[in-house]
Amino acid sequence: MAAVVPKRIFLGWGKPLVAEAVSWLINEYSEGFANLVIGVPGGRASWHVRELLAQSQANTLPPPKVVTAGRIPEEILEYDITPASPFLQSLVWQKALLKLGEDELQILTTNKNLVDGDGLVFADEIQGLYRELAGEGHWFSTLSETLPVDTPDREKARWHILAKVEKIKDELLEGMSFCDPQNTRHQLIEKHHINSEKQIVLLGLPDMNNVLKSLISEIPERVTILIGAPETLSATFDEYGAPRVEHWGYRPTELTLEDWRVAEDPAQQAELTIQSLESFQGMYRAEQISVGVPDHSVSPYIQRKFEEDGIVGRDAAGTPISKSTPTVLLGAVATFLSTKEFSAYAWLLRHPDIQETLPFQNSATQDLDRYFNEHFPVRITDKWFSGSRQQDKERKERLERNYEQVEELLGELGSVKKMTLRMWVPVLKRFLETIYGSRTLLPHVYESDRVLAETFEQFLIVFENCEHIPDGVASRMGSAEAIDFVLRELSSIHIPPGAHQDLVPTIELLGWLELALDDAPALIITGMNNGSVPAPLSYTGWLPDSLRSHLGLDHRDRRFARDAYILEFLLHAKERIQVISGQRTIDGDPVLPSRLLLNVDEERIAAYAQHALEPTPPRHGQSEGQLGENFLFFPSVDLESSIPDVLPVTAFRTYLQSPYMFYLDHIQRLETIDDTAQELDAAGFGNLAHYVLEYFGNSKAKNSESPKEIRDVLFQGLDWYCRNRFGNNAKPAIDIQIQQLRHRLTQFADEQAQRRSEGWIIQDVESNTQKDFIVDDVSQTIRGRIDRIDKNERTGQWAILDYKTPNTVKDPQREHKSQSGEWTDLQLPLYWFMLQDLIGSSPCSVGYVNVIPDQTAFMTCSAHDMDMDDAIDTASEIIRSIRNRQWSALGKPQLFGEDIFADLCGEGLVGGMQVEIDDD
Repeated sequence: MAAVVPKRIFLGWGKPLVAEAVSWLINEYSEGFANLVIGVPGGRASWHVRELLAQSQANTLPPPKVVTAGRIPEEILEYDITPASPFLQSLVWQKALLKLGEDELQILTTNKNLVDGDGLVFADEIQGLYRELAGEGHWFSTLSETLPVDTPDREKARWHILAKVEKIKDELLEGMSFCDPQNTRHQLIEKHHINSEKQIVLLGLPDMNNVLKSLISEIPERVTILIGAPETLSATFDEYGAPRVEHWGYRPTELTLEDWRVAEDPAQQAELTIQSLESFQGMYRAEQISVGVPDHSVSPYIQRKFEEDGIVGRDAAGTPISKSTPTVLLGAVATFLSTKEFSAYAWLLRHPDIQETLPFQNSATQDLDRYFNEHFPVRITDKWFSGSRQQDKERKERLERNYEQVEELLGELGSVKKMTLRMWVPVLKRFLETIYGSRTLLPHVYESDRVLAETFEQFLIVFENCEHIPDGVASRMGSAEAIDFVLRELSSIHIPPGAHQDLVPTIELLGWLELALDDAPALIITGMNNGSVPAPLSYTGWLPDSLRSHLGLDHRDRRFARDAYILEFLLHAKERIQVISGQRTIDGDPVLPSRLLLNVDEERIAAYAQHALEPTPPRHGQSEGQLGENFLFFPSVDLESSIPDVLPVTAFRTYLQSPYMFYLDHIQRLETIDDTAQELDAAGFGNLAHYVLEYFGNSKAKNSESPKEIRDVLFQGLDWYCRNRFGNNAKPAIDIQIQQLRHRLTQFADEQAQRRSEGWIIQDVESNTQKDFIVDDVSQTIRGRIDRIDKNERTGQWAILDYKTPNTVKDPQREHKSQSGEWTDLQLPLYWFMLQDLIGSSPCSVGYVNVIPDQTAFMTCSAHDMDMDDAIDTASEIIRSIRNRQWSALGKPQLFGEDIFADLCGEGLVGGMQVEIDDD
């Protein structure tokens, strides 16, 4: 007698699958859908089935129950004991792991502390591993019996220990009158605790786990499987509707090279998506086109590109709740409370919902960034440093007041006590109410309000779960751990996308497994790369592919066959299809095209492989070189901007390099400042040396001929300055840089003593000097801070010196003029000009004091050799150009590591220039 198997219905693949399935349902269940459960791959498909039924002639009938396939056992099985929620299961798994001995834990994990947040993450990993195995009819307790004979002893030991954890978990749940639905499902199926009336229809499920297969095997006469393929291919699907590996794993794809585009990176994938839309030549409305995004990292690029073209890219996956403002805020709070690091506090203070509460919100982030770049603190302490200037003292007061406000907002969350999750819930609620309680939300008007309202709904669900945790399950924890637990429970949730905007072209962005059930006749699939399609398997560290295959779990070949079938279905079901693969990821890492695209016969493999290596040309068929010739980057300047009354000497060097950089720096007064530095940059290290050398230049030792006396004063100044600027809370790299400077100062002391013995006396240091520069009978004030002025007591000669802290010796003449004789800097000539009243006709030299790692070198030349008259004429021409607002030329700026200015100069843009970065 032949075994009874579920009915398989082949709906073909020339029409939209859901529409064909709904037509079949209406004909098959003309009397109504009572006791019918329809299983589909995802939530969007279930919504679409219900929508089409509501629009059909069957809209007067009671609707069927439409659920995701994973929910079918819960709809059909009859539980005797209440199943534990995933929330409770996670806690119980952690508690079971904590009952292991230390030696047993070391075999499972290197993490010795499973009480904190890392312990919860590990418990989730074990729970997920157990869920996958249980879905295929395996448990930790039985796995050791089915392991391959050549399994290493340590691997066998891991599974034996996990079997022990499983037993403890079951005992804990039983003691609380709950069951684990993962293993209880199989027990109920074996005992035939199955609803006797409900019928099952499965739609678009090219793969299912053994739990569902076992359930179907018990009631095959009540199960129908709808398959999107022609009847002629029935032999290529098994009795459960899954594509057979021996056929679909080797069936050549019918994708043509004309329908496959290759992008260099995610940004170009977005550009090629627009090109693909253009290739449809207006044949389809926006709602008749869908975009597949197997790699969701590409989605933001596509949405941004769509926005430029007046199109809304509606991500069907919705907004990850992890990106909502309350979730980001709680994450920042948890990080700050657990680390007390300055960077964590800065991240918290940058959150807009925190900034709104601060007494000095307008300057909050700028104050923090400036404070960081001066003091490089590692942690937040009770002490805030302050300089001697009034503006430094005012900034310190703002920093202190803002910090007091943050501590007040945190309230009990800032305490060090440990409580149960149930006890932390009201504390978290009060904190969120403090931040958001006064807001009036209009979710039907504003999309941001809708996402916020949905987020709070999910928070309430998690909080309610926390409040119903049985006593003794969750350990006591600190506030940061409690927040981490709540956020972990929310991490997999997405806020559904909002409704379509009327009169706005909208294109759906869909995941790979959703594409087969989408009705749009035109489809563009992006991200067709290995690692996205087929998607990687989970828990590979525990379940390598060989073991998966041995146990009958989902493995690479089975997943490849499934995805090969999906691609072929799409090629037949869609009127137009375009496929896009990338060559690099969002991080710039190289990536291969999906194996599906290269699954062709031998005659075509070379052509397809060559195609994968050749990026599709930019729009209109132009190469990048052609675009560069026809499109130039033109900086935008405001010709109405006023000219500064006072120009610093350094501005002339900037103008010589790049008039546009001069405009950004000295006209618009743009600057960049952040808190990403790990150490003093070149300018910061030089400033530190300047402060110490100024301290020496104002001391009694400035005219000493004793290297030891000079060195002692230098070290005294260094220690005093660093103690008052950095304290004992600076980043480790700062200490290393201080010692490096100490070594340089040792060399300086020897050279300074020698210079003094030659008759040189320090006259002034860090001299703030300015003078009127007359050009065309109009005065322009210039100013500078001259590092050092020396005079030789024997010869009467003057010396104007500038301290430099490079790694190699800098020659003043080469630094001021190019090899072709053009001026590149006017610093020393302008210093000489400003000091003419002091120097008069006396001989004078100008130069650098190079305080470099292994020596100090005084490099000078005479003012006559520097050709001062020509330098002054050049300065006059620059002032004329500035007055005429000649600011647009890019020139060749050296940006001292300022990447933002590089962006403003067009570096990296089509037609933009390559900008030199000088870190000296």
